[in-house]
This record gives sequence, C-alpha cells and structure tokens, in this order.
Amino acid sequence: MSSPTISVVIPVHNGEKWVRECVESLLRQSLPAIEIIVVDDGSTDGTTRVVGELPVRLIELGMNAGRARARNTGLEAASGELIVFAEDDGWYPDHYLERLISPFEDAGVAGSIGPYRVLRPDTWVARCRDAERAIHFARYSPFTAWAYRTAAIRQLGGFDERLEMGEDVDLGRRVARLCGRIVHVPDALWYHREPADLRRFLRRRFRAGAGSLVYRLRPGNALVPRRALAAGFVFPAVGVITAFSAGQIAWLPVATALLLPVLPPLLRARFVSSAPLAGVGIGYAVAWTWLELAGWAAAFAGSAWALATGPARVHQHLRGR
Repeated sequence: MSSPTISVVIPVHNGEKWVRECVESLLRQSLPAIEIIVVDDGSTDGTTRVVGELPVRLIELGMNAGRARARNTGLEAASGELIVFAEDDGWYPDHYLERLISPFEDAGVAGSIGPYRVLRPDTWVARCRDAERAIHFARYSPFTAWAYRTAAIRQLGGFDERLEMGEDVDLGRRVARLCGRIVHVPDALWYHREPADLRRFLRRRFRAGAGSLVYRLRPGNALVPRRALAAGFVFPAVGVITAFSAGQIAWLPVATALLLPVLPPLLRARFVSSAPLAGVGIGYAVAWTWLELAGWAAAFAGSAWALATGPARVHQHLRGR
C-alpha cells in the first residue's frame, strides 16, 4: 500500500537564527513531504531572506497575526492527504515523518504525535527540562497531535484563532472527540530549543500562564488547574500543621521555610521515582521539581496579569515570541 502524501507546515516569526536548520532537517527525511510550507507571521528580521534561499513554499502574512492564523493559512494551502505541523525552532531526525505517519494505516486514527527532547541541552536549566521531557513522554497519554488527516481538520475549521497558546490542545481535543483516536508514536522523536537560563524560563512560563488563562476562560474548562489547586492547599496546610504540632503558631514562618525545599520533590514523588525508568538521573528530576515550582509562580503571575488585561489584549501581546 502506498504511503499517503504529506504536507509540512511551519509557522515562523523572527526565526532567522534557526529556521534554516529546521527546514533542512525536514528536507532530509526518509519519507519526503510533497511540500514544505513556511508561513511567515510578520517577521521583522531576516527570516524571509533565509527561507527564500530554500526549496520550500513561502507564504507571507504581512502582519503578526499569531500562530493559529499562520497554521490555518498553511492548512488552507496544503495539498497533502496528511498535514504535519512543525516548529521553526525544532530539529527533526531523518525518519521522523516516516514514523510519525505510520499509525494512519488504521482508518480509526485521526492524529499522531511523537515525543520531543531538548535540542543541545548545554545548561543546567536546559538539562533539567530535558530530564522532565524524558520522564513526561515515558508515560504520555496524547491529547493533541502534530500530524492530522488534512480533510478532517479542515472540516473542523482548523485552529481557533482567538488563542495564541493552547490552540494545539484545543484542536487536538476536538479531533479526538469528533474524528478518531490520537496516537502517541514513541520512536517519532524530535528536538526542540528550550530556554537556556532561568530568566528566559520564567518569562516563557509567565507567557504560558497568560495564554493558559485565555484558554481556560472558554466554556468547559476548569479555571484553575487541579495541580495548582493542590499545591495552593498543600503548602500552607503543611506549614500550619507543623506549626501547631510544635505548639506555637509563631513557628509558622520557620516551619514553612524549612519544609519548602523538600516539598516540591515530595509532591512530585511519582515523577521523581520514574526517572530511572526514563533513563534520567534522579538529581535532575529533583532539580526540575524546584524549577517547576518557580514556573508555577511565574505562570500564576501571568494568569493574574491576563485576568486584569483581558483576552483580546493578551492575545495581541503574546504574538511572536
């Protein structure tokens, strides 16, 4: 049976430094796409010059309209039976497309997704994130996808352009509900650039918190994630219980300060204990729990800012990077 044809869509905004590496990795695939469509989302650097030197189709939006609009533009232009959405700051091994689309031989499969690791994790923050990705995908249950049947997502209207973050999750859940299964393909591994230092990490989490709030304000979504609710209860509760057990409420600040360093790995004990099974050092898994706590705080601040700012202004602010 012949393989279905594949279109690859890459939205990009100010990706001059890395888009060439991404595209060239996709041009080397063992199962080539019939087309690679790069949608320039209003870049102000040399992105269009770099992409213009490559054998791909370039579509320029002429304005920074957001990732959802850029992806939908690529979806409208795609001619392949399957469509794969790629990240402009990603790198894709030679067999990525071949492995990613393998589940589509089953007519009941509507989407597929592969795991990703951090591209060149050469800092402590990046190595902690790489460890988290390895553990996360070792027990991953998919709720969104990178590859879809083109006709199916066209019928669903593509990505929700009111969202700048969570638009992929939104589409994936609609596809799984209305079109068929989404399959995780463990060997369809790819690599993604991640923040290399704490400042960039917290900035990304702040933006993610802001974008997440806009997504969660939609009907049917919980406003506050269950994990955040649990953390918000457990941290004060442990401090209060410890203080009362000591017989003096005045111990509360001291007890909380003493417990805070060990609470993140305790709250994520299952995550930390999974590290050896994922081939990850426990030290990096423990370190990630502290980074994750800082990330939750930054995301909460981003959500609070978004709540005060309003969805329309948040969407405009989050466009690009």
